[in-house]
Amino acid sequence: MTACGRPVGWRSTPVPVRPSRPVHGADPALRQDRRQMVSTLSLGGMFDIPNNQLLLRQALKWGVTYWDTANSYEGGNSELGIGKYFAKYPEDRKNIFLVTKSTAWTLKGMTDHLNLSLERMQTDHVDLFFVHAIRSIATMDKDKQRWGEKAKADGKIRLFGFSTHSNMEECLLGGRRAWAGSTGS
Repeated sequence: MTACGRPVGWRSTPVPVRPSRPVHGADPALRQDRRQMVSTLSLGGMFDIPNNQLLLRQALKWGVTYWDTANSYEGGNSELGIGKYFAKYPEDRKNIFLVTKSTAWTLKGMTDHLNLSLERMQTDHVDLFFVHAIRSIATMDKDKQRWGEKAKADGKIRLFGFSTHSNMEECLLGGRRAWAGSTGS
């Protein structure tokens, strides 16, 4: 720690904005209008966010605009911490590409998790919603695809997809085949 109580190496001057890449909206007709730049670095929310608000503020100043959390991280406290931040800095929400995930694999469970996530994070939508940690592409059936389309139409999510920690090749190739030509993301 320095004499003023900041960690060694802490910088009070702004650092350069991190590289970013475009993310497109789900509607092909609107891709040009809905393009958003997202930082190549992300902030993962599996830590005590409610007590680390300065880290969120600093991440944004550093150009880290992709914030990733999940309904289950830290028992929901990760999302609550992001909500606490947005309550204090509501103008920052438009600069954040907000991602959350649900381990509920039922339509009702996904709906419940999404609504709880929106409430916790004090936002009306997330930019990307994942069905989290699927083990087989069969989990992502047509009912889930329709659920994602409805959530998009309702303005609760912009993009919909899945994450996996196992059977990655099968899930990615199967997902591409199953959802090719759809408006799924």
